[in-house]
Amino acid sequence: MMADSHPLAREFYDRLRADDQLLEWIEQGASTGIWYRDLERHDHQWLSPRLQLIFGLDDGETPSPPQLPQESRSAQEAEHSGDHPDQPGDRLLRCRHRNGKTIWVRHRQLTIRNADGTPIRSIGVYTDVTAEKLHELELERSNQELSTFAYVASHDLKSPLRAIKQLAAWIEEDLDSVSDSVAENLALMKNRILRMETLLQDLLAYSRIGRLERRTEVVDTLASIKGIFALLDVPPDFRMVTEGDFPCLTTLKAPFEQVMRNLIDNAVKHRKSAAGTVTLSVRENDDFFEFRVTDDGPGIPERFQEKVFEIFQTLQPRDRVEGSGMGLAIVKKIVETHGGSIKLEPVAAAEPAHPDSAGSSGTSFVFTWPKAVVG
Repeated sequence: MMADSHPLAREFYDRLRADDQLLEWIEQGASTGIWYRDLERHDHQWLSPRLQLIFGLDDGETPSPPQLPQESRSAQEAEHSGDHPDQPGDRLLRCRHRNGKTIWVRHRQLTIRNADGTPIRSIGVYTDVTAEKLHELELERSNQELSTFAYVASHDLKSPLRAIKQLAAWIEEDLDSVSDSVAENLALMKNRILRMETLLQDLLAYSRIGRLERRTEVVDTLASIKGIFALLDVPPDFRMVTEGDFPCLTTLKAPFEQVMRNLIDNAVKHRKSAAGTVTLSVRENDDFFEFRVTDDGPGIPERFQEKVFEIFQTLQPRDRVEGSGMGLAIVKKIVETHGGSIKLEPVAAAEPAHPDSAGSSGTSFVFTWPKAVVG
């Protein structure tokens, strides 16, 4: 037993036996109550003070059927029929407080048997998680509203955008010859239309992160990365270098590839010259793999290193570096949705490549990805 494994453990359990207030103090701190029941005498049960408070009961009062958690009702019905099932595990239950409000409790139950294997006692541990569950439901509602807004906005804006794009094409066709300034303005218009289309697509993608089908598969990360690079529009002299033993992961392929695609594409966009390089490496930790994507661009000024993960943020004018300003925000949300983290690390250089880049020459984006993702 755990109580025998350490002198302080034995002392702790001795104090629990000697002082009822210590157990009550632990219950209060954990927002947890205990229900101890005699399975041989159905009217013989004890509810701890904290459990009474969770359900809004008076001293000595037992929960009514609407308040009783569903698993416990099922157990009582089974007991009357002569069946006493074990119910191990951790369950989230929706119950009703005495005041009529819905509460959420996390429930664990242990059945105690005699030497013949007959259930004789039941211990139920109930933790009030109402605040956490309401926060989760509110977050789900907000995400649904974001998804609906993004879909409606992208749908309603795409139609007039297509009309403007078509109108620009007709104008270009109808003009036999135009001055350099008119040609430049037409090209600028088409570029802005393309940017707006990309922005709408990225906005919709951002709203959908974490809510699409979760089907896992074995992903050869090195083959996946090479395939992504082959499909990107990169200058002929731009190189990708990989270092380390890239693993095969049981994971969600599409989110992982979108993270890699956005980071590699970001390195291509911010290269110092056509003959730039992006270096990818990997390191294994306990439960995660740590991937590093390093570019050789001008670096990111320190004051902007947190802002780059916010939506609609770009460090250069969009007419110089094309993008919606959502690429890294999408990366951060995907990584965190799947249990990882991401950070930015400047690459040290002998001479600052940017007036505010604090001696950096390039940037490393380092993110963690779990070794296995449950679909």
